[in-house]
Amino acid sequence: MIVYRYKSPKEWYLFHTYGAGIAVQKLINEYSRLDWLNYPFEANKTYHYDIDFIGDKVTLYINDVKIGEIADTPPTLEGATIALSAFVGADPDSEVWFDNIKVTRIDSAIDLPVPYFNQNALPWGPSEYDSTNSLGVFGGNASMDRWGCAVTSIAMILNFNHITQFADGTPINPGTLNDWLKTAYDPDPKHPLRGYSSGFGSNGWYSYINWPIIGYLTENLVKAGKAPYDLEYDASSQNKDQILDGIVNGNSLAKIPSILHVKNSQTLGHYVVAKGQTADKILTINDPEWNYPDLTSFNNTYDEVRRYIPSHSDLSYINAVVNPDIEILLTDAQGRRTGKLVTEGKVQEYHEIPDAIYDFEPPLSNPNSAGTAEELGTGVNELLFKKPDTGEYTLTLSSSKNSYYTTNIAAYNSEGVPTLEKYMGILSQESSHNYLLSYDKITNSSIHNEITYQSTLQDINSAEKQGLIQHGLAQSLSSEIKNDEENESKNKNAATQHLENGLNDLEKNQNNEKNISPTAYEILHYDFTTLHDALQ
Repeated sequence: MIVYRYKSPKEWYLFHTYGAGIAVQKLINEYSRLDWLNYPFEANKTYHYDIDFIGDKVTLYINDVKIGEIADTPPTLEGATIALSAFVGADPDSEVWFDNIKVTRIDSAIDLPVPYFNQNALPWGPSEYDSTNSLGVFGGNASMDRWGCAVTSIAMILNFNHITQFADGTPINPGTLNDWLKTAYDPDPKHPLRGYSSGFGSNGWYSYINWPIIGYLTENLVKAGKAPYDLEYDASSQNKDQILDGIVNGNSLAKIPSILHVKNSQTLGHYVVAKGQTADKILTINDPEWNYPDLTSFNNTYDEVRRYIPSHSDLSYINAVVNPDIEILLTDAQGRRTGKLVTEGKVQEYHEIPDAIYDFEPPLSNPNSAGTAEELGTGVNELLFKKPDTGEYTLTLSSSKNSYYTTNIAAYNSEGVPTLEKYMGILSQESSHNYLLSYDKITNSSIHNEITYQSTLQDINSAEKQGLIQHGLAQSLSSEIKNDEENESKNKNAATQHLENGLNDLEKNQNNEKNISPTAYEILHYDFTTLHDALQ
């Protein structure tokens, strides 16, 4: 039970929690009950209380939802402190523990001095956001002033933390940060993967910011003497109490503003920086698009929180994204799972790995010239695993329908250095794809697609079902794979020849989209090449 405005054993307010609700009680010389508030509490769940005393009104919020407002009657208690109370009730053997108690004084209004940037400002406003031209988006529809809310919010967070220059002295602003994200890391020139990731699939294309890569940037800037500390990415703090605790208390290094995902009639998905609250307990924001001052312009709600926490420690992460019609399941060496798996048309959801999160990240949204909200691509299914242990992991992709996809997988070591890989695949309702991750917290990790004869046959079959390959060519390729599998242990040269025959068939039809689509060509050519190289 929680005691508020405690002055003495005979002067206090009490919020007494029962299974079906809360009794709001007051004791000033004699006991009285102010009211009863219904609430369906459940065992083994966490609840966050926010209790406001303003004048003669007592208002209770649970998990940021208003439960009730009660009118108090004189005499009332002012000031004093909180206390904790426990009663055994009918069971004299009851035990109660209190743990992790923190009392924070929050002034009526708070506002962190977060520097403001606007995504529409010159010179960056008209410039290309991400590499949207490569996704078929051009001109004003591809610009920072339409889609730059997230990168602009990150630029504000960096500058608030006194990280204002790149190593060469270039100022950090939305434009220069956008440029850095385009060119930050390029392990494979054929498939450039940098601070942004993108991919095509059956239901369209996506563009995604690799959120944890900011840790890699700040670690390099610390080494260059341009940053006081690292910024460690965090997506686990989702409620208002945690947002305000970061703003008011922060940690030993600095205060912590948050990046919120919000919506209103103008946008279906937009990012702003939460930096304080008004006297009426409305979160104040830096809005990079319309410069709205607080969350009332977004219906006083948000559906996602992303933070960068000042740190001198571990920047490690596993981060995987894929088109939204494909599910991701992460399995660790202990057999624990987080994510979703489709089997026999049914979706199973798992939450077994601590600090691993799986969710849908919606696409960025902005109104067009007619005022209608448009979206940048499809959004992604996103898996985030903070501070993983060194070891073996499997990422399993599955779908409830026939689909082709692009997945981007990133493994960051403790200094934030990323190993980045991009794969395309074709799934049917009966198949799944495994990606094997040998994760190393200290050095570089390795990620590879598990290609087998059976998985290649499944890819050929799935491509034909989706009309991506002509039947005759599919039959020819399947025959080469089956013959290769039969000969692998008997005649290695014959097995190699069957794979080379398949590669020749593919290359002959590479530019004949009537026989095979570019997507199917790239996927099947990769499959045949991987099997061929394994025989050498």
